[in-house]
Amino acid sequence: MEINKLVRNMFIAVMLVTVVAGWGVQNTPKPSVMAQEAPKLDTTTHITSIVTTVGLPVIPEDIIGYIRYKFNDNADNALLVLQGNGPGSCAENRNLDPNQDNSNIVWGGVGIDRGYWQINTVYHPTVTEWCARDVKCSTDYAYKLFTARGNFSAWTCGRYYGV
Repeated sequence: MEINKLVRNMFIAVMLVTVVAGWGVQNTPKPSVMAQEAPKLDTTTHITSIVTTVGLPVIPEDIIGYIRYKFNDNADNALLVLQGNGPGSCAENRNLDPNQDNSNIVWGGVGIDRGYWQINTVYHPTVTEWCARDVKCSTDYAYKLFTARGNFSAWTCGRYYGV
């Protein structure tokens, strides 16, 4: 019973302090801000400045533009792997067709290579159908493979061209 009284009295004390402190803050005079006169312009000095607007880079929506954007200095090799260097040359996806599928089972391999970058369903199970066929998602994944290996050896044509 004595503890309940002690707790109640402490609660009342805290409430009183809060009320008094709140009244003090509310009724404290606010400092007034005086308007300042603008500084005089020194007409003997002429300073000019060039304002440059820096914006976000424009990210291309097409596959070739996005490959160039993403792979930068390695874009030509990325396009070589995908499109080859002429008719009959090694090319993963010569026409850059997002709907291209190649079954590896017909020659004794595993899975299906699909989309722009021919991402294999068995070796890369986390890549969804949508991602394999999306310009940005598939190219981002291909770039991740490229940077992890330091080359295009994840693709048959990458090994063929030695890039």
